[in-house]
Amino acid sequence: MSGRKQDITVRSDGGLTESEIQGMVSEAEANRKKDEETLAMIELRNACESTVYSAVSTIEEHGDKVSDEARQALSDSLYTLQTLLAQPNEDLQLADVEMAKANLSAAIMAFGKAIYEGKGKK
Repeated sequence: MSGRKQDITVRSDGGLTESEIQGMVSEAEANRKKDEETLAMIELRNACESTVYSAVSTIEEHGDKVSDEARQALSDSLYTLQTLLAQPNEDLQLADVEMAKANLSAAIMAFGKAIYEGKGKK
């Protein structure tokens, strides 16, 4: 040790102006909203994949137990949702995907009812 005292001082000669701070806050808010929309689409897509799997399994397992019309109605709803899911998230509208998922779920229920009732066996 030399016995000499050394000091280091850090000074900020710059800084952000109030308008720059407000701009960053606005940008962060816009990104938050976009992130929430992206998360909602990802969660919906995952739920749709489960519904698609259920529909495919139902058709494979019970397709021969219902009428051609019942099978076709389920297949059409399935195709509609699969076509939407083939698109990138950025090209999708949440409401469109939700509607297609609801339609497929309703078609699965109708298909299940037809199986249960034993109607239309060809």
